[in-house]
Amino acid sequence: MAAALASRFPPIRGRHMDTRRSGFQHRSLKQMPGPLPPGQRPASAAAGLLTNGHEDMHAGELETSILLHAFPGVVREGNSAADHEASDRDHLLTLGMRGYTQSGVIGRPSLGTADKGKAILESLVTSFADQMRLLTQP
Repeated sequence: MAAALASRFPPIRGRHMDTRRSGFQHRSLKQMPGPLPPGQRPASAAAGLLTNGHEDMHAGELETSILLHAFPGVVREGNSAADHEASDRDHLLTLGMRGYTQSGVIGRPSLGTADKGKAILESLVTSFADQMRLLTQP
């Protein structure tokens, strides 16, 4: 099932992840239509995340936690000191990420843990059970 879904989505190429080593692929938030998936807030609460979706925009607590649980080998050393805050991003669409961060991090990866990643993924699986059934039907 994962291979079938992964073939539909482009690979991530990010600061703290090398998809060539993991084979992991996902659909980026930029490509998702409409608001964030409804399961993200319960997943954040279930994991006890300390950051919210705005301050933890990319390569922060949530994403680092998921990777530390699912693909720990792709999280680069130094993530515990890579926190970068850029809460005022009024010109993000014009300037892009480089206008606010040279490292690619906007968030607090230092707060990420494998246990939080496990709780996030378990919550998302529960929240998205109906959507997954629809995606995997022949």
